[in-house]
Amino acid sequence: MATISLTITVRDEYVRSTPLIANQLAQRGLQVEHVAAPIGSIFGSADDVARGTFETVEGVQDVRESLGLQDDAATRRESYGLHLPIVDRKALMESSLTSGSVADEGKDENH
Repeated sequence: MATISLTITVRDEYVRSTPLIANQLAQRGLQVEHVAAPIGSIFGSADDVARGTFETVEGVQDVRESLGLQDDAATRRESYGLHLPIVDRKALMESSLTSGSVADEGKDENH
């Protein structure tokens, strides 16, 4: 059986219980990868059979298949658990130092 990456969203009124809900989901077969308690999101993976039981856990609002970005180490490197691609900050800073900043564009060079 194939394992799929999932994002579970917790109902607003249960956000404070997100870690407890993550534990309940783990008992039902979710391999928990990250719990973003402040925003009520749980990230992990499971097979289809286990996935079918997750929506019956009290406090779960939604169970969705995650985007494939977290499977790529380059996009996962600095995702802060949100599985979003993050720009390489060092390269960005170096390029902004060599190209000048937006604030400098409006200055008169004679002053």
